[in-house]
Amino acid sequence: MKIPSLLAGLLFFQAICFSATIYVPDDHATIQDAIDGAVNGDTVIVRPGTYVERIDFLGKVITVKSEQGPEVTVIDGNGSGSVVTFQSGESLTSILDSFTIRNGTGTFYPTQSWYEGGGIYLLNSSATIRGCTIRDNASDHGGGVGARNAIPEITDCMFLNNTAVEGGGGMCLYDYSDGEIAATTFQGNTCHGSWDGGGGIYCENSSPVIDACTFTENDASGGGAIRLNWYSNAMITGCSIVGNSAGGSAGIGCQYSSPVISGCEINNNVATGQGGGVDMCNDSWPRIIGNTISGNIAETGGGGGIYCLSPPQEITNNLIENNSAGEDGGGIYWSCKSFSPVTISGNTIRGNSVPTHDKGYGGGICIHETFGYNLTLENNTIEENQAYKGGGIYCFDGDVLMVRNSIFGNRAFQGGGGIYIWLCSPELTNCVIAHNRAEEGGGIFCELNAAFLNCTIAYNWAYEGAGLYCDAWYGYPTFINSIFWNNPIPPGGEIFVAYNDPVITYSNVRGGWPGIGNIDSDPLFVSHETRDYHLTHDSPCREAGDSSASGLPSADFEGDPRIAGTMVDMGCDEFHEHLYYIGSVIPGSWGKIKVVGTPGAAPVELALGSGKLDPPRGTPFGDLCLQFPLEARLAMPAVGSNGISELPVKIPDCWLFGEKHYLQALIGPLAPGSRLTNLLVLDVE
Repeated sequence: MKIPSLLAGLLFFQAICFSATIYVPDDHATIQDAIDGAVNGDTVIVRPGTYVERIDFLGKVITVKSEQGPEVTVIDGNGSGSVVTFQSGESLTSILDSFTIRNGTGTFYPTQSWYEGGGIYLLNSSATIRGCTIRDNASDHGGGVGARNAIPEITDCMFLNNTAVEGGGGMCLYDYSDGEIAATTFQGNTCHGSWDGGGGIYCENSSPVIDACTFTENDASGGGAIRLNWYSNAMITGCSIVGNSAGGSAGIGCQYSSPVISGCEINNNVATGQGGGVDMCNDSWPRIIGNTISGNIAETGGGGGIYCLSPPQEITNNLIENNSAGEDGGGIYWSCKSFSPVTISGNTIRGNSVPTHDKGYGGGICIHETFGYNLTLENNTIEENQAYKGGGIYCFDGDVLMVRNSIFGNRAFQGGGGIYIWLCSPELTNCVIAHNRAEEGGGIFCELNAAFLNCTIAYNWAYEGAGLYCDAWYGYPTFINSIFWNNPIPPGGEIFVAYNDPVITYSNVRGGWPGIGNIDSDPLFVSHETRDYHLTHDSPCREAGDSSASGLPSADFEGDPRIAGTMVDMGCDEFHEHLYYIGSVIPGSWGKIKVVGTPGAAPVELALGSGKLDPPRGTPFGDLCLQFPLEARLAMPAVGSNGISELPVKIPDCWLFGEKHYLQALIGPLAPGSRLTNLLVLDVE
């Protein structure tokens, strides 16, 4: 080590060891006087009162802290610039703690000819800001806080009623300003005057971590709560984004950015245009994972829940519920081409809506444009949505892969209660389309080629075509190994053909249909009343399909081997040993645990593990997935003649929201030939 560096280090630690505590106004009349007299390591304690001044940390490693908190200790900028400034290379060891910061107007930034950072301004510096209330400040950019080439840590603060003209009513971050904003509330901040927006936070070329923050009642031209622009790849986790408003992107808006949005509540935000909850455009590639996106409104545009004008990397495991749009896509609006694979998977898309007349397309999802089967919808539940066309899904000019989706109970006031297909050729595999309603095509309305493989289309209703309305002017849909069984058949029949017959083979069609391998016989579902479309043991659909069908999947709709016997089954389900649950996983509620197996098999023992084995442990009976010790063991009835053992159960009151509980069953005694089922995971609602 060089001698000057060593001396600098010794002087720094000497300063820490002999740090002083300075009181305001006891030792100095103003806070700035105290800072001027402080050295590295000192602490400035400010007594209660209102201090009409502006302060600059001057690059010092000091703590400036109120004695009794922000409620009684105010720094008032008197409308003459930024109230607090860090612009001399400060680091996170410069600390501002527990003040109210108000009445600031920002610092002039000559390169852009505008003002930044009304309340607090960081330029080429960093700082730790905690426990502060930053309110009633105004500036061109960053009404509350402005950061440029800075890495602040802001914790347990409140941003209230700050205003910006161009970007970031509460806070703006520019030029690689990253850092962390945690456990902080943004309320009543506004930004109008440009599309940059960001009522709560605006980021440009900056990628902060925004964790466990609350955004409410913020308003902007775009991005009511948060606006991300130009390579702002923020991590937005565990936030509550509720009750914000904007011209577009009322919750979160992003362009040219790839944020991660995870574990957030994005609810009841209102956009006068598009994107009530989340809005992405112009080469944005976000990851949207495990959020609740509910009750958002896009008044005159599309995408009540999520608006995709640019493809995300993924939309996974979200609850997208009760959102509405003035045009298309109550839950999700998709109008973009992706040149890389994108998956929308594991989501529950429920109760969303668009207008039920004229141009209301896609109550759950509206897919307007894709590219070369790069979009996959997989393992989603799309239910109780409504629209004019495409109650569950409206698919136009988009070649989409749809795998293992459950499309239940949707309604279209014109065509396609479950799905409306126009000028595109989607491929659907292992999907269930059931209990949907429309004037035409209760389950499916198809105007072009589409391919359906091992799908179950059941108990839909329409005046014309309970299962399918076929108006395929430019091709024809094909159905292989599928089931059409709607009850009762309305006057328009199971399948209504306006133009070009569909090609149906190796399928079960109520009322019959010409084609190789087709049958007309009750499929003997376990229970259509509870939407349980597993096949029973005596179903005529068992081993009645075409095992050589092109594209035959390796597994059925819930992961069981697709060919369990000598030939493939018809429909979404393959009859195979399986453990599953019917009902809500709400403490105190009742449901049914069911096991599929060979009729007469006994005993059937159900076990609740203390966790999940990863990887599973191999046994002579199959893979054991439960951790020991077991928390509970329960005898189930022997497998009935229909191949089903079922047991009513009550979800324990002691189970808590968000918990996961793991179950597995053994069918038969501890002897050769007995089988362990799959692992059943119950997520407590």
